[in-house]
Amino acid sequence: MKKKIIWIVAAAAAMRIVGLGQPLWLDEAISANVARNLSYSEILHKFGPTDFHPPLYYLILKTWGLATGFGEVALRSFSVIFSLITVFLVYLIGKEVDGQRRGWWAAGLVAANPLLIYYSHEVRMYSLATMWLAAALWAIIKKKCGWYNLFSMLAIWTFYGSIYFLAGVGIYLLIKKKYRLVLVTSMGTVLALVVLGPLISQQIKNSKVATAQVVNWTEVLGKNNLKNITMIGTKMVTGRISFYPKWLYWAVAGLASTVCWGAAIARWREEKFWWGIMIIPVALAAIVSWRLPMMQYFRFIYLVIPMAVILAASKMRMAVILIFGFFGITYLTVDKFHREDWRSLAKEAGEKVVMVAGVSDPIKYYSPQTKVIDLAGFSGGEPTIKLIPYASEIHGIDWQKKMTDLGYKKKDEMHFRGVFWERWEMDN
Repeated sequence: MKKKIIWIVAAAAAMRIVGLGQPLWLDEAISANVARNLSYSEILHKFGPTDFHPPLYYLILKTWGLATGFGEVALRSFSVIFSLITVFLVYLIGKEVDGQRRGWWAAGLVAANPLLIYYSHEVRMYSLATMWLAAALWAIIKKKCGWYNLFSMLAIWTFYGSIYFLAGVGIYLLIKKKYRLVLVTSMGTVLALVVLGPLISQQIKNSKVATAQVVNWTEVLGKNNLKNITMIGTKMVTGRISFYPKWLYWAVAGLASTVCWGAAIARWREEKFWWGIMIIPVALAAIVSWRLPMMQYFRFIYLVIPMAVILAASKMRMAVILIFGFFGITYLTVDKFHREDWRSLAKEAGEKVVMVAGVSDPIKYYSPQTKVIDLAGFSGGEPTIKLIPYASEIHGIDWQKKMTDLGYKKKDEMHFRGVFWERWEMDN
């Protein structure tokens, strides 16, 4: 019977192997360039203060890259490993809660979840943070406070958003009047924040500068509004895919979400702990987001863990796995739902391009010989130039008006998946 978890992990691995060769998009290219081009010291002291994440992921990624290479498949395999470990940890959690059967179902739900599948392909810190938090949950259920503190520290050093989940656990325990347990298990979180204190202070200062310079940056971070809160629950069921017409997408996603969350809500009375550590983190983040927006759904992917443990005891669990599988397989097999094709664009970039310099990491990763001219400071002088408008709206730049005012006329454009460039010539 114990072989079942081996088959579940194997099935999870099979689903996660598909699509590893996708091109890296912007954030992934940042991770890749940092790991490939900077020393450990530079990651901590040069890059760290300008980033908005803790440094642990980049440090480990660099070590992994030095051993395996810095190609897409090698870098993505790093996140796949963490995702598979998470599947096994959720099995242990479910088993500890209510026996092996619940462990198998919980692991199966996590294995099939389309949001976790998507981020198992992401060269970012979310898969690693989810693994640390799964380990922390297992530790507190087993009443292993030392391990809980260790995994809490590692989670915070990987992803600041982990603190909402850990705070959710702590607040629930406070409500249950387990004061001594809260005191003992908060030591890891406190130590993690103390160690990172100077870095966090510098990052906050730099974030204020970035927010002032990038006009629509708060939209990227995720404002506290009904849409973003709703998206958290929806994307936990459907993953990253979206399609047109939007009314059809919302009809399909709404029906799927109703089935899954309806099954979870039906278990409310029996699963108050798990519901508590799902609701409290979102509530805390919503409060903070009135001043510091951070309500993008992918920052809450760790909530799939308590969701899976709840649904593992539901009579609808097979229906939920089928729903997860449908969206997961759709993402894996339909190219239009894959990441932006910067690899193909970079092949056509040529000697120089004009674009927002702050989002040029994909070009630097795929075509380091291409010179990047910052769109904000571009003043003309080139008879013909390729312009990549990517993220110009976020930075408040009307590239078409700017180019027209400089005396250019658009001649043609070439589209790739999710990105494109335009060729502009001086209008003599």
